[in-house]
Amino acid sequence: MDYKNFSARLLFSLLFFFIYLLILYINFQFVFYVIILIYFLIFLEIYLNFTKYKIIPIFYLLISFIFFYNINFNNQIILFFNLFIVSIVSFDIFSYLVGNIFGKNQLTKISPNKTIEGLLGGLIFSILISLLFSIY
Repeated sequence: MDYKNFSARLLFSLLFFFIYLLILYINFQFVFYVIILIYFLIFLEIYLNFTKYKIIPIFYLLISFIFFYNINFNNQIILFFNLFIVSIVSFDIFSYLVGNIFGKNQLTKISPNKTIEGLLGGLIFSILISLLFSIY
């Protein structure tokens, strides 16, 4: 992780989280526009900060945007959308934690800090959290 802009990322993440909660309280259909803004900011970060392998994250971003665009943002899907967000965040967090603690085998040369153990830990914990959420 690039620690030069860690505090800025943390600040923006908290800002978007509180905006999300506010919009969720007001009208869930406006969440679509907040997420469009987040996609734009991620694209901007990739475009400005990536020097090598720029096409891979842009392609990934485009594919995820296509799936996101097909979500119907009505009030009945709030619970499922929140499960989607929680599972993504839990995958990120637990991949990082498990990879730092148990990671030995490098996953890819593009990002040398990514490990197979981190990938498996993220998958296992996000599936467990999704299962707990579905049982609840």
